[in-house]
Amino acid sequence: MRIKFALLTGLLVLGASFSNGQAWVNPGTSGGPDCGPFQSQYVGSTSWYCYYQGTFPWFDAGGGWTTILRVAAPASGAVQVKYDFFQLSNGGVDPVTLNMILSDGTVVPYSSDYTFALSPNQPSEVTLLSKHTDSGDIEANGSVHVQINCPDQATCKHVMPQLIYTYLPKYPWFLSSALSANVLLPAQPDSTAWSAVGMNDPQTDAAKNQIVSFVISNDSGSDQVYTVTAYDQTGKQVGQNATPTIVSGQSNGYLLHGFLSGLPQGLLKVRVSGTGTFMFTALQFNGPAATALVPVAEGTNSLEK
Repeated sequence: MRIKFALLTGLLVLGASFSNGQAWVNPGTSGGPDCGPFQSQYVGSTSWYCYYQGTFPWFDAGGGWTTILRVAAPASGAVQVKYDFFQLSNGGVDPVTLNMILSDGTVVPYSSDYTFALSPNQPSEVTLLSKHTDSGDIEANGSVHVQINCPDQATCKHVMPQLIYTYLPKYPWFLSSALSANVLLPAQPDSTAWSAVGMNDPQTDAAKNQIVSFVISNDSGSDQVYTVTAYDQTGKQVGQNATPTIVSGQSNGYLLHGFLSGLPQGLLKVRVSGTGTFMFTALQFNGPAATALVPVAEGTNSLEK
């Protein structure tokens, strides 16, 4: 009952904090909520937003472990994200206070939750470091509850958080986990646009090298050129380039920092788009470790599925 009460309280606080000026809230000028498979919440008498919830069943932070949470807003709109952290305690599940840091080095005040907004195409990375206690920082493990708030169902469909566990540098482990959502998010295998969130920090020291690679597989039935765009952690476009023509049925792979020159170091959202459908895979390399990044379909054709 404690976890349900905490989540309900968080939802009420979120609803009370919204205003019509916030971009993830629909002003309701064209009518009431149209959230499809997602839930809806009114803000005042006319404004509303769509939302869905999900859970990462396990995180581990401290004692050598860190857990990384990544997500990005789609091109279609702004979103708000809320993370709640829970730990088994005395036979129940209670909120747990964690130390956190953002990808730019900003230290988040220790808390049992973290809420933030993202503008279109803006990525986010939150690293869980340890449990905060008055007597010192210790290891914690448990679950992460996630709520995604959006101005419409099309935007909600295109948001998919990712969790990564790491024990670097002691062990070359960089393990990825997807969200277990309370709605069936579309797989959209024939999207005309895909995105992923990764860390770009090329280094001559192989043990510290952090790079992203990606593969485009053209299944459209005709030859295609695709546009690759990168956005920094503020949502600003920092690079764009077009691929050579990829013939139908062909797959081409690229290193992100080689394909888009002059990229800044740090967290990036990479978005690939074209007029024809394609399949997309992205990998994050972190020193001797690697993991698959969660691909998010953003193509307009896939919204009707």
